[in-house]
Amino acid sequence: MGGRLMELLVFVLALCLATGVAGIRLSFRAHRRIGAVQRMHDAQVEGARRRVAELEAALTQSDAARLRAEEDAFQSRRRHADLIRVVSRQMRTPLESVLGFSDLLRLNAGGEPLSHRQRQAAERIGEAATRLLTLVEGMSALAEAERPATGRLQRVDPLLLAHRACAPCCRMQRRPRFRWPCRSRRPD
Repeated sequence: MGGRLMELLVFVLALCLATGVAGIRLSFRAHRRIGAVQRMHDAQVEGARRRVAELEAALTQSDAARLRAEEDAFQSRRRHADLIRVVSRQMRTPLESVLGFSDLLRLNAGGEPLSHRQRQAAERIGEAATRLLTLVEGMSALAEAERPATGRLQRVDPLLLAHRACAPCCRMQRRPRFRWPCRSRRPD
């Protein structure tokens, strides 16, 4: 009986050792795979970080280019409006002189009567000068209306604007005395 017990004991011990060795081998294999997956994950995270940094740099460059373009457009509009204002001011003075001269001709300040042809010419000159003066004043008014009012453009946060626009409605909805017109379709 002692020999069988010893064989059983050796068998159980061999089985435990085999199980332990197999467990250790599985553990080492699992640690290697975990390490490989961790390295792959770290590489992907690093790649994602690099890509995020690249995209942020591109966004910064894009914003800078957009701001430069907006500033250039602003300055261009201002120069255009200033040019039209100056040109209209320079044209207004001679046109008013022509109008005054045509009025003097029509009034016949010299006392000599104008022929029919001369009177028609003076009237055409006066009408044309009046039309040109109206056109110049209209251009001046249009240029002044298009001229930017401030020297700097302001950035506007659309979410902040939406929040400010919707806040009174949200407060009104939260009040207990507020009732929805249609009770069956009340929002949650």
